[in-house]
This record gives sequence, C-alpha cells and structure tokens, in this order.
Amino acid sequence: MMTFEDYKHTQEGFALNEKVKRQLKSRGFEISNLSEDDIYDEIENAIEAVNDRRHFISNDQLLFEPKYKGTVVRLVMCSFAKMGAEGQLAHSENKISRTYAGASEYPNDILQEIVPLGRMKSI
Repeated sequence: MMTFEDYKHTQEGFALNEKVKRQLKSRGFEISNLSEDDIYDEIENAIEAVNDRRHFISNDQLLFEPKYKGTVVRLVMCSFAKMGAEGQLAHSENKISRTYAGASEYPNDILQEIVPLGRMKSI
C-alpha cells in the first residue's frame, strides 16, 4: 500500500505540492514562512478527507484517485484560508462577513462533491 511518505517523493506528489504553492501565491498568501512539511501536512490531511468521504483505500499504485486532485487542492486552500480563524462561527469587519458552517475543517459543499464508493452486500 502506498503511504503519503512514498507519494510525496513521486513526480505526481511533487507536482501537487507545486500546484498548491502556486495557488497559495496567486491568492495572496505569504508562503515564505511555510516549510515544505507544512504544505505537505495540509495536502495529506486533504487526501485523507477525500479518501474517508470516498471510502477509498489506497493501494500500491494510488494514494487517492486522480480525479479528486482538484478537490484536494481546493480543500488545502480552504484549510490555509481558515488558519488563525479556526472554529469561527461568525465575523464581520469592513463589510466583510465570515461564517463557517459546521465544525468541519472543510466546507460541506466541497465534501459533497466527493461521491462515495458503493458497497456490495452479500446475499
């Protein structure tokens, strides 16, 4: 079974890290104070959230299904956006209002895009 440590040393893992960094920079995040481990930790958490929601078990070739790569990136962006405001239920300042639905680290609207795998029952 592929582990996240194995994955982050693959070309695909490196490319995902670079994509996250590009997205963070393009959204105005200051990433110079973040270590590679900080970014990889958030990627790993997002992959685990996708796999948990999907009921996907990684195998020798795949840590997660490639079709959910964009979802992983979006979840990582949400996680970084909430840093410093974890658990915030409401906040208004300068005509900007923030409310986080539920206690989940990730928004439900993104998680609901992940289609759980079906399970077959024995007869």
